Amino acid sequence: MNTGKNFTVIFDFDGTLADTMQLILDIYNQVLVPSFKCKQIERMDVEKFRELHPKELLELHNISLIKLPFIVLRARSEMNRRISDIHLHPGIRDVLKTLYDSGIRLGICTSNSKLNVMSFLSQNSMTEWFGFIYSSKHLFGKDRVLRKIIHEQKLSKDEKTIFIGDEARDIDAARSAGIRVASVTWGLNSKCMLEQKKPDMLLDSPEELLNLI
Repeated sequence: MNTGKNFTVIFDFDGTLADTMQLILDIYNQVLVPSFKCKQIERMDVEKFRELHPKELLELHNISLIKLPFIVLRARSEMNRRISDIHLHPGIRDVLKTLYDSGIRLGICTSNSKLNVMSFLSQNSMTEWFGFIYSSKHLFGKDRVLRKIIHEQKLSKDEKTIFIGDEARDIDAARSAGIRVASVTWGLNSKCMLEQKKPDMLLDSPEELLNLI
């Protein structure tokens, strides 16, 4: 692995660093469904859930674009209340420490709230490892946030900058922002769905992140 502070790795949070899928499903079914009259997600539907684009999920579960901002705010609030229930994906911590110790600059671009991410990093003693955290107010606004990161952090769009995510929309956002993207298969979207979007790299384990730089 190359070393040096010229390299920047930008991580998605939910599903990529943090194992939040079950908590998000619980919040959705227990809180959001009764509050916003959405369609419940049955446990047997989770694998089908992983094959769908977020816009397909919204339509399937009776979530209008008008409701969406209120649902996202409520979900973030509930997640903050249960932040201690969130854990790192197995193996991620050691990989992040290795990247940090090697002089790689780490950052986060997320659809979750900055407060939730900061709380999570603090409880896992990882705050100092990340040089920046940017949050998108809109579920489909990561491309704009990535462009903002590139501008404000003075990042190059060559091989020294890469975005790591677990969803098809992460691939779309990185492409729109003009940077490389690697997809992890342990998060929301399935490996099959991610392969169809042709990310620059597809990672089956956290340890493979060390081969990116």
